[in-house]
Amino acid sequence: MIAVVVVGILAIAFFSWVGIADGPDAPAVRFYPDKTEIRPGETIVWTIEVIDESILPFTVRPESNNDMYREPTIRVDTASIQIEYTYETANIYMPYIEADNYRGYRAKVYSDHLVSVIPDLQNRQGVGLSLPLLDNPVGDYIKGMNVFTFDYTLFDTAAGERFIQEELDRIAALGCNMVVFNVAWFNDTESSSLQEPIYGNAWPACWVGTLPVDALVALVDWCHLRDMRVCFRYFLRQNGDHGSTARAYYSPADPELYIEQQTAIKVEYARLCETLGVELFCLDSENQYFTRASGVSSLIQEVRAVYDGAITNGAWDALANYSCPYASELDVLAWSDYYFAADTTMSAEQLRDLYLYHYVSDILPVLQHFGKPGLVIETGADLRNSDTSVVEQFYTAYLDAFARLQQSSAPLMGNVWWVWNLSDPPVEPGVMRGHSAEGILSHYFHDVISDEYTLLWPSVVMHAPSRDFVVEDFESGAPSLQLWNKDSTIETTIVNDSSQGRYGLRIDLTPSGTADFRYGFTWGEFAQPVDLGGYQSFNFQVKAAIPNWGIEVNLVDSDGDRFNISVDTQTLLEEGRSETAIWQSVSIPVSLFTKPTWASEGNGTLDLRRIKRWGLGFFYGEQGAQTFWIDDIYMSREGSLEELLRVTQDDGATTGSVDARPDSDGDGVPDDEDYCPNWPGDPDMNGC
Repeated sequence: MIAVVVVGILAIAFFSWVGIADGPDAPAVRFYPDKTEIRPGETIVWTIEVIDESILPFTVRPESNNDMYREPTIRVDTASIQIEYTYETANIYMPYIEADNYRGYRAKVYSDHLVSVIPDLQNRQGVGLSLPLLDNPVGDYIKGMNVFTFDYTLFDTAAGERFIQEELDRIAALGCNMVVFNVAWFNDTESSSLQEPIYGNAWPACWVGTLPVDALVALVDWCHLRDMRVCFRYFLRQNGDHGSTARAYYSPADPELYIEQQTAIKVEYARLCETLGVELFCLDSENQYFTRASGVSSLIQEVRAVYDGAITNGAWDALANYSCPYASELDVLAWSDYYFAADTTMSAEQLRDLYLYHYVSDILPVLQHFGKPGLVIETGADLRNSDTSVVEQFYTAYLDAFARLQQSSAPLMGNVWWVWNLSDPPVEPGVMRGHSAEGILSHYFHDVISDEYTLLWPSVVMHAPSRDFVVEDFESGAPSLQLWNKDSTIETTIVNDSSQGRYGLRIDLTPSGTADFRYGFTWGEFAQPVDLGGYQSFNFQVKAAIPNWGIEVNLVDSDGDRFNISVDTQTLLEEGRSETAIWQSVSIPVSLFTKPTWASEGNGTLDLRRIKRWGLGFFYGEQGAQTFWIDDIYMSREGSLEELLRVTQDDGATTGSVDARPDSDGDGVPDDEDYCPNWPGDPDMNGC
């Protein structure tokens, strides 16, 4: 619905800094406009002011419209000159000049303002988004699609616009109720503190955020006409290196300047989101520096002052929300599970269970810590580099897991899939359109996962699984442990420090500098093979001073079959952080152990009735030598995946293995089992 009020949007964003030549010297050149907010077709007069006249004469190559093509070279002979540029295309710009002289002076000089070239826009009203909250738990469930790349030239013709709308029809036909448009700006060098959009001739197909404003307006309107919500998701990319590592770990040379600019850019886009009726604004998708910087703590208030929709912070992973200074003020916590690693030889059922365990052990503690619903902003497998059968396996596994979590009223309000192209021909032809994964997604979105659900925060806590078979408690002196390492150094010591009893095991690991060998293993062997066939979970206690680890748990049978599972303990150890490290429980369902692809010994089947060895592998993150404590390793007849999903941990006020799922008819059987009697042991959902 379009209101009749006509407004100008995107207020001027002034910075306290000015662009200067590189290096520690005093500013040599200033570059500034006579105005910073204009309408398309209007002209800005730019002043080049020379502070240090000793650099005269020099030449200037302007870059006024961020298309990576410089305007004609200008010679500067005096202390001040003026140049004009007419902006025909509506957008947000970060102009700059490149200056150099015959004596070797060279610098990129930025303006001290963002330039907003924005037409008058009518206020829009979007589809709306109902968030599930503690006091009003019924809300919308997001079934979304990321738009990966976009051919901006499609807007030049009626046929191109028709193609775009037909693709949006296709996305809507999959059952999607949200489209995510990725707003990408770039920093030009690894050490740069400044960012710029890149438009026009830069890419044959560009990230959506660098589209002209009129194109963004049309996209949002077209999505809303199809009853699909819209999310603007801000990205930082490093020009020349578009990989996930570059955007995740980029750290600016000038943090204060970086945060000031980030704030100004995001507030501008928030204004645009408000005018267009965009339902969700994602402040930052992955950059960990931004997520964790203390200087962003006031950003949320500035965004809320101009935007009334839902706000989220799409982090690199769920754990990164712990370090976000404004996470508690967000409406939704969002993260990427696109990078969630799993063995491609697993069956779809094993992959589903592994993801469900990932949710219970890694994601849910973060959501409960902040009391916020979660949204997976990137989900799926890399269709570009995977066999079709692998992709189908991953898609089925993920979607089956999401269906079960929705049925159990988990505080997870949706998932967004990666990726879709709005380009013809597609820049990445294998990503989604025409792929078999498209049909799998459509089946679940249409037939299995509903558009509305009820959020449930469990009010019970599951007791630690019973200690039914002690593997090692370190109370009988130093056990005979085998240590294995590759270049790293690992040492074990029995210490008077225990989760229960008196003694525990201390493990000191000094990793090598070689990325492939930053780990060490501790192995224990039974005198005779033991029968673990009747047990549901492998359990142990762990603590560490720095929560930057993963632990690989191994079981080896008498035939030499080695089955394992890698447990990401970062979330767990982050929860237990204090001035003194505290013990934390890890419980792993035995059903999740699988044979890794590189293990060739044995007959391919783990014989739990004849287990010969157990092992714990410790993996280096990025923080050098570290110390772990391990204690109370045991097997339990409790702690299956089904039990972990049914009850979860809260503040410890209550204990007991109590079923926390809704039972609206009072028959003692939870609603999801009334509806799906075989849940969660029904891989094909035939019982639903």
